[in-house]
Amino acid sequence: MEESREDERLLTGAVMGGVGYTIVAPIERAKLLLQTQESNIAIAEEGEKSRKR
Repeated sequence: MEESREDERLLTGAVMGGVGYTIVAPIERAKLLLQTQESNIAIAEEGEKSRKR
């Protein structure tokens, strides 16, 4: 009986971890895109300048 309860808790924790990751992943992706947006623009502008030379 005790082992069954531990298995249930383990499964519940795994499922909740997966659900939490699934919910947070798009938010984290948007955050990374916003954080790197300025550097991506700067890199693109530098590339255009070097091509024009």
